Amino acid sequence: MALYTIDPKQVRPLESAGTIVRAVTMSGASQLGRTVYFSDDETVSETDALDSAKVSGLIGMIVAGSRHNTAGTVVDGERVTVLLLGPVWLGDAALDISAQAFLADETTSVDGRIADAAGTVTRRIGSPMSSEILFFNGVDQTPPSS
Repeated sequence: MALYTIDPKQVRPLESAGTIVRAVTMSGASQLGRTVYFSDDETVSETDALDSAKVSGLIGMIVAGSRHNTAGTVVDGERVTVLLLGPVWLGDAALDISAQAFLADETTSVDGRIADAAGTVTRRIGSPMSSEILFFNGVDQTPPSS
């Protein structure tokens, strides 16, 4: 499994018919381009494909923060815009258009990453449209497998 390196300063949602975004409150610190799951209290936290509870249900990708931090970081309690369905520009991520995108296992205490192969718990979250653009699909309700 190869992890994609996403520069949070380069993450941009792309306007497209049918794109779905949602404004929510972040639980914990994170950055643009990281994937998140929804908690019962309507906050979001970073995903981790080592834990089926952190990859079930609706999944999103952070595409904007209310502080508009130029480094692309978000803080605990910040309102963030989360992409649920649609294209997102990931800059120099070097996406493999021959592979699908999956949630990745936690790596050295970093959650919310994506990879070109499934983690311990399989959850597909999109398909690359080019080396820079991912069609993100966090509404796929197929139960994760482990």
